[in-house]
Amino acid sequence: MNTNVARTVVGMALFLTGAGTFAAEPQKLDPANGCWTLVLEKAVADKPLTIYLAMADGKVQHAAGTTFTFNKAVHGVDGSAMKIDGAMLKGGIKVTIKPDAYVPKDKKPIACEIELNATAAGPDVQGTYKGKCGDQEVSGGLSGKLEPQGGSLKSGSFELTMMAALCDGPPFLRDALVTSNYDAGAAKNAQIRWVKGDSFHWTGKVDSVELRPQPGALTGTIKATVDSRSAVLGGKYAFTLDGRIFGAFVCGATTIQPDGKDPKTSWFFGALKDSRCEQLK
Repeated sequence: MNTNVARTVVGMALFLTGAGTFAAEPQKLDPANGCWTLVLEKAVADKPLTIYLAMADGKVQHAAGTTFTFNKAVHGVDGSAMKIDGAMLKGGIKVTIKPDAYVPKDKKPIACEIELNATAAGPDVQGTYKGKCGDQEVSGGLSGKLEPQGGSLKSGSFELTMMAALCDGPPFLRDALVTSNYDAGAAKNAQIRWVKGDSFHWTGKVDSVELRPQPGALTGTIKATVDSRSAVLGGKYAFTLDGRIFGAFVCGATTIQPDGKDPKTSWFFGALKDSRCEQLK
């Protein structure tokens, strides 16, 4: 894959998630116990597909996918067939490309089966892929990075985009951005706003937040009050997060409970920035 293209794709993902630096304390890179981020060139409708694989003892512990130049969904990935051989990562993955509010137009998921062949040289990863995405045969180059698995989080900050977080109104107004610092085992200075930043349509205030980062995982609950000046539903909301951490990238499921209405489920993605983690043994 062209290096400039790969950097552009990774840069776009970081821009969309608000990602910053992942400053874990220095650890030796271990392909069998690291986080692999693989960018597959033109894999979905001629758009890049990014695969995140967290390894433990040579096996995929958890996995996810994104296609931020195609849509903003977090995609399901089965990486159980992947194998580590030294610095090489090989095997087949099954990916379910999930729809967001706009793409694909028919709102149907797209099934993909792809063979990966990747090699890490330090933090840099290069390789190839071949398979089928929907009814299209796909193949090409891949590139990416290998990062260490962080241990228990000491400090850092989260920037999390919660898609379809609010109820009612047009889809583009329902997305929310939550930011929070994390230090000494507690979330601090949490804020919530419309993802595009304009306060004209609605504003929000975080009433309470509990984030529980663990090695490779993030769970928690955010309670907020929304003041709406548009068609979105104002009032009290509770957001329950169940996510995974892949280096600096975070994603997962959101259970949304608006006051007085039935709960609904959606997804979130974002960044763990400026983190300090304990080393894994």
